[in-house]
Amino acid sequence: MKKQIGYEIQNNNGFNRKDLVLELSKAYSEIYTEKDEYGICCDDLSDLELTMIAVFEVNGEIYLESKVESKK
Repeated sequence: MKKQIGYEIQNNNGFNRKDLVLELSKAYSEIYTEKDEYGICCDDLSDLELTMIAVFEVNGEIYLESKVESKK
C-alpha cells in the first residue's frame, strides 16, 4: 500500500487473537473495495498474508500496526 490507513476498533471485553484477526480482515476487505486508490498491487484479498502485529501505547491508548505481505 502506498498510504497508511488507521481504523479504530473497540471491544469492552478486550480482544483475543481470533477477534483481532477478524477485525483486521474486515478492515482489509473494506480497503480492497478501493484498492486502486490505495496502490494495492495484489488482485485478490486472498493474495495477502498477515505476518506481524506490533502493539504499542501512546498516552494511555493502545495502537496496533499490522504487517501484511503478498504471498506472490
